[in-house]
Amino acid sequence: MKKISRTIMRALATMGALASVTVAGCDLNKALSVQPANLIPAVALETPENATLLATGAASDFDCAFNSYVVVGGLLGVRRMEPAAHRRSLLRDRLLDDQR
Repeated sequence: MKKISRTIMRALATMGALASVTVAGCDLNKALSVQPANLIPAVALETPENATLLATGAASDFDCAFNSYVVVGGLLGVRRMEPAAHRRSLLRDRLLDDQR
């Protein structure tokens, strides 16, 4: 048992040392600086050659959004139905207990 805990402690210490070296070696302010999307020039994309690319991208965005909408709607619908099903099962259990 001591050997396993010693091995785990060594692994945790190694992971901690690697994590601290990684954080110390990175400039977090530089890593988190991002140019906002509304400031990126889109002039290069707005050419007739890229029309298919833009249309396909818009269709893919819509497809992704619609699929997310369907999944979330299904999850919320199930959540709304669960309490009613739970009440029915409680009522059924009470009726069965009364019959015994």
